[in-house]
Amino acid sequence: YYRVLGEANRRYDPDHLIFGDRLASWLISPVALEEMLPYVDAIAVQPLFNPGFPQEQFDRLYEQTGKPILICDFAIRFEEEGKNIRGWRPQPTPQAAGQVYAEWVRDAFATRYIIGVFWCNPVNSGGEFGNTGIKQGLYGKGLTPRPDLNRELRALNRFLVENTPAEVEFEDAAFGH
Repeated sequence: YYRVLGEANRRYDPDHLIFGDRLASWLISPVALEEMLPYVDAIAVQPLFNPGFPQEQFDRLYEQTGKPILICDFAIRFEEEGKNIRGWRPQPTPQAAGQVYAEWVRDAFATRYIIGVFWCNPVNSGGEFGNTGIKQGLYGKGLTPRPDLNRELRALNRFLVENTPAEVEFEDAAFGH
């Protein structure tokens, strides 16, 4: 699977990064990771929606793979009526969630191997799966704005733009990039 897709991507779309599967940080299969490594440029990871960048966990993954890491489908949850988020450590308000998210992302980017991050869900999920959903978007139900959350994320984006180098090099031994 990884060889066929990796070789096809490299052949027909050589100018784009290959991430392979999005891995759940709490359930990374060493066998799948070993099979994927020769055919990907970077590792995509979905961490738990909890405050505090788990640097030791990501350090181990980077040491194990030698590949840069993309943080995907990540957010900090917050208290909101009708949301079933008790499995996470929610913040009391959207603004607090934005502040904790920004701190998490700043800590992630202080490493040498995190190459990107994006918020999970632009809009709230609702009862489409027979429950209230846990996904909390940058916009609430009916695309209602979340100015406190978005203000924190805009400040984070400004910080990232100001502190991101114009060019970063990673070598991939499998493809010589």
